[in-house]
Amino acid sequence: MKTKFTLITALVLMNLGFSQEVVNDSIAIKEKALKEQKQQLKEEKEREKKIEKLEKEKEAAEKERKKAEKEASKAEKELKKRKKADDNIKSIHNKIDKKRKDIEQHKKKLAKLEKKEKLSPEEQIKWNEKILKKEEQLKDLEKDLSKAEKKRRKL
Repeated sequence: MKTKFTLITALVLMNLGFSQEVVNDSIAIKEKALKEQKQQLKEEKEREKKIEKLEKEKEAAEKERKKAEKEASKAEKELKKRKKADDNIKSIHNKIDKKRKDIEQHKKKLAKLEKKEKLSPEEQIKWNEKILKKEEQLKDLEKDLSKAEKKRRKL
């Protein structure tokens, strides 16, 4: 009986001894799994932070691009306004030149007709009125030119 008892005790102790190692091994495995999970969570958080950072950078770049487009558009509009003002000034200059030539031609024609004495006093008055009217139009064009130049300087 002593041998049986000793044998049973030895078996129980051995069982306990081995079971302790298994418990220690399972704890170590669980700890290792926990560490791996923590590491994975940490890596996942780092990836998310990197993604957020990249998204913020992308948004900032998009904002800068839009701002640059807006400034380019504004500059383009300013150029169009200046070009339009320059074209307007050129157009008025051309009109003034034409009007001066027209006045000059009318004066020459009037002088020619006066030399030949083919004008009645009424016709001479009409010719003078035409010339005066054209001179008034010339003054109006010159006023328009000064306004257009003033507007161009503001741009």
